[in-house]
Amino acid sequence: MGWRGEKLNNKMKKTIIVTTAALMVLAVSCGQSKKNNGEQTPLPAMETTEQTKVESHVVYAVGFETLASGRQVATLWIDGEPMRLADEELDSDANSVFVTDDNTIYVAGEIDVVATLWKINENEITSLTLEKPKRYYSELKEAYLNTGSAAYSVFVIPTGDVYLSGTSDIDAVVWTVSGTKITRQTLSRIENFDAASAHSIYVTAAGNFYAAGYQRNYDRQWFASLWKNGEMYILTEAEQTANAHDVHVTNEDIVYVAGDAVISDKQVAVTWKNQKIEPLTCSSDETSACANAVFVTDNGDVYAAGYEINKEWNFTAVVWKNNKKQILLNDGERTRAESVYVTEQGDVYVAGYKGKTAALWKNENLQLLTNGSNMAIARCVFVK
Repeated sequence: MGWRGEKLNNKMKKTIIVTTAALMVLAVSCGQSKKNNGEQTPLPAMETTEQTKVESHVVYAVGFETLASGRQVATLWIDGEPMRLADEELDSDANSVFVTDDNTIYVAGEIDVVATLWKINENEITSLTLEKPKRYYSELKEAYLNTGSAAYSVFVIPTGDVYLSGTSDIDAVVWTVSGTKITRQTLSRIENFDAASAHSIYVTAAGNFYAAGYQRNYDRQWFASLWKNGEMYILTEAEQTANAHDVHVTNEDIVYVAGDAVISDKQVAVTWKNQKIEPLTCSSDETSACANAVFVTDNGDVYAAGYEINKEWNFTAVVWKNNKKQILLNDGERTRAESVYVTEQGDVYVAGYKGKTAALWKNENLQLLTNGSNMAIARCVFVK
């Protein structure tokens, strides 16, 4: 079956009625002075009155759903309604979504190991690389390797130019799509380079692009990496293994990166602010963690989303606000948070999964996007 776009409708603008409810928000009162010792911060309740009218946001999420055939298909959800983005005969994945002011929807991902850009409103699918994946023998590694590419992040500037970051073969790359022209930039490498990937991209109003990801050397050490306009900055300290997953920039030059680092032989969720590392709170000394995403609000609040892993190897979705931790769901089933978006009203949206089900959270309220019969993940959320 081909790509189906029939779900895109007049949900773009609407108003809803909110009935009585108590919505929990991921917030900490200003007067609290509780020591940051890894304990969960109490959350205040935000109440709404009956028949209170609020303007609704449209919530976009992307990821994949596994079919009964075993094929993995890239999927876009608009307010929970699914739209498959690729033929079901090929494996595909959607990693990132960006919606412009005129409600044009862009999605980054891959089809059959080829980096792909979707422009949903115009039913356009663009392959970012012309080379087809192939298998080759590496004399250096004495093993067969696969080539291929994937786009992990997309950002659209007001001119309409589209920036994407990802990987192609073994390199971290940034693609720029301007009309029908596609430009590829291979990002600078470390010495003793083995492989790299750019997981996230952010473009400032001045036109500077920042990409975050990792590089790996032949000794299998992972280096959290940040690139500004292609110039490399290593976030990892000497002999430390670390990975950078997401980047967000404020005021042109305040750069936040989310990721994880091995500190004292334990994987720790971290953020970097202008290359200075800050470990995020963890439930216990026996718990490891990772921050997959970072979002900074206009008033300077820093949200990170990811997961904790306990000694039984169970994953629990977590959000940190200014390094105060909140567990989204812990009912014994594996959960992970992959992406976070905060609206001007302070609503916190998180994409991820619960068990085998793609999931969204709004202020801790869980919405399941799939039925759980086959593995599915919501990798990114964007709210308009």
